[in-house]
Amino acid sequence: MLIRIVAVLLCLSGITDLCLADGFVPGRKYFVKNTYTPRSVKTKSLKELPFEVEAEQLKILMTQDDQCIVSLKGNARLFCGQTRYSADQIEISYKSPNDQWILMQGHVEIENEQDQLRMTAQRAIVEKGRRYLRLLSRQGEQVTLSMTQGTQTTRIRAGYINLLYKNLDALLIHPTDHVTLKVLPATPADRIEVTEGQPNPFDFFSGIELAVVKIYSEDWVVAARKP
Repeated sequence: MLIRIVAVLLCLSGITDLCLADGFVPGRKYFVKNTYTPRSVKTKSLKELPFEVEAEQLKILMTQDDQCIVSLKGNARLFCGQTRYSADQIEISYKSPNDQWILMQGHVEIENEQDQLRMTAQRAIVEKGRRYLRLLSRQGEQVTLSMTQGTQTTRIRAGYINLLYKNLDALLIHPTDHVTLKVLPATPADRIEVTEGQPNPFDFFSGIELAVVKIYSEDWVVAARKP
């Protein structure tokens, strides 16, 4: 009898450790809506969400307060409006379009057709309600942001970059730590096309009519108007 009690306690301890490792809050109730564990296929997709996702492993959780949490692992892809996200892992949390929060980790790439933006990083955080996007790298590495306007491509490298849309017509770009900026002639490879380009209120860039771009570092400011 004692051996059985010890075994049960060990199992419960293991479950608790697993939940904490995955970011679950003890005492909070979650409902598993769909869980996929692929075996013979490389990727799976799910189209019942307000955006399209692909990954080797997909999990959807619904909280008691109707918060939806989507977890993608392995070749994770998120297609939303005119924006395409890819990373090793992506986690999306939302109750409504303006409540959406996205965390991307590992080989992050974000591409937006509307404003012709391409970003790479090791980690990225998107908060749609605040119109805020942050690109982060490992220590000693850099993130990149390329923006094509007309015949020119502006390419920024830095330790991390913050993007903030102000009044939905002005983009503020704040690169920090070993910043370099180059303005190059645009090439066909710089042009971004997102095949899933239908308007979507969950798109981070939805509703923005970009008119002014301002890039500011600790020592300089560059301002430009969109052609």
